[in-house]
Amino acid sequence: METHNPKNINLPYQLFSLILCILVIGILLFDTTAETNDEIKRLLTWTDYVLCVLFLLDFIYQLFTSENRKRYLLTWGWIDLISCIPLCGWGRIARLLRILKLLKTLRTANHLITAISRRRGESALLSAVIILIFATLFGSVAILQSEMDEPDGNIQNAPDAVWWTFCMIMKGGCENYDPVSIEGRFVAVILMFVGTTFSATIIGFMAVLLTSGRNRENPDGALECSNDKS
Repeated sequence: METHNPKNINLPYQLFSLILCILVIGILLFDTTAETNDEIKRLLTWTDYVLCVLFLLDFIYQLFTSENRKRYLLTWGWIDLISCIPLCGWGRIARLLRILKLLKTLRTANHLITAISRRRGESALLSAVIILIFATLFGSVAILQSEMDEPDGNIQNAPDAVWWTFCMIMKGGCENYDPVSIEGRFVAVILMFVGTTFSATIIGFMAVLLTSGRNRENPDGALECSNDKS
């Protein structure tokens, strides 16, 4: 198997990939065990497609950043590629193997929190993406479950649920779409809170970028200031 130098492991990105893999397996278990209607199944299928696109981008990233591309393709690369295939039995097995691979990678690197703190900007951005994916998925499923049986409800299908959820996260409201059930309004409150968290995470990411940019432009600034005071 391909070996990795722990110092070269991008821990925030590996942790991000692990969370996405676990999410895919969770969606599969929910879809096969829970009794869901056609609209929720449609929503879960869309989510699977989106995550497969992210897995494909991850495969391309791993391929072009690998020190030995041939070894990567012969060891884990082909598994990563198969896991990009949506609604495929072999792809689902490959996703389980991806989880084992990522767990092994994370276990070989010590001081996880320290490593993530050193990549604060990247960690903040990946956290924002995770928040957006989870909130959109679970918010859409929750609002569909809450509103589909309401005679006066106007959120009755998967596209409307996704659009309403996305608008709630981004701007705290959606014109022409309002939940009428108590459960739906509770979901709206949670999504508004998630949207605030998402915005704060993005602001933190931008702040880290600006701070790191200034440090790169003037790495000796702090030293010069201390010399002037002395």
